Amino acid sequence: GFPVRYQKGGCHIVPSMASSGGLTLLCKPASCGVQLGDCPFTHTVRMVLSLKGIDYNLALTKPEDKPTWLLKKHNGSLPCLVNDAGTGEGSVTDTSHIIKHIDEMYPTPESAGGAPLGAAPNDAAEHALVDFFGGVARYLKNTDDSRDAELRMVLDEQLTKLEDYLRAAGTPYLGGSVMGLADCQLAPKLYVMDVFGKHYKGFELDASVFPLASAYKDRIYQSEAFKSTVYPAEEMLKGWGKARAPHHES
Repeated sequence: GFPVRYQKGGCHIVPSMASSGGLTLLCKPASCGVQLGDCPFTHTVRMVLSLKGIDYNLALTKPEDKPTWLLKKHNGSLPCLVNDAGTGEGSVTDTSHIIKHIDEMYPTPESAGGAPLGAAPNDAAEHALVDFFGGVARYLKNTDDSRDAELRMVLDEQLTKLEDYLRAAGTPYLGGSVMGLADCQLAPKLYVMDVFGKHYKGFELDASVFPLASAYKDRIYQSEAFKSTVYPAEEMLKGWGKARAPHHES
């Protein structure tokens, strides 16, 4: 793998895999093997780590470079957060488990609205948006023109849920006055919707129909947690383009 040491303002390549010590996030590399790949789940985890101000190594891990402990303990699943990349000690997979683990290691303070470590976990927001990515993915991956209108309607229903939630909450972020875990979960999905949707479907979020969701998306995109962790759009188009192949349809 190609570990990258995360620092405020960006990442740089580290010559060799850290064998001990130091929090490490193993994740999918780009097709070139030396840059960050397209994975909204890795993006979520990195946003949480950024929001919490946590230093970590980023190990771009090709399938052939996956360590034995990752294959044995987690069936090779990525992303994977681990305390010791050499032994696999303290390893966690599954995005929801990873971000819960991070929040337990670096808990949200009770005072100051959760700042600077993000808003507290928001079950109501997560429940309202539980099907959001499914709606996005089914519409964007679809290659059957006869189903597009139906699937677009499902996506619009999910966007309406987001709009309604933001209107009822009356706050700039899903968790309140500051960004939190729920925002980190939603932002990468909005990014996929924007980039992939525009490229393959000519889709753009209509601010006249979804004014609050549109303003929310712009606000999130301007956050340091998003800007410092976003992966290249061209990598997304490569990865999701493969997912649109007919043999991937269900």
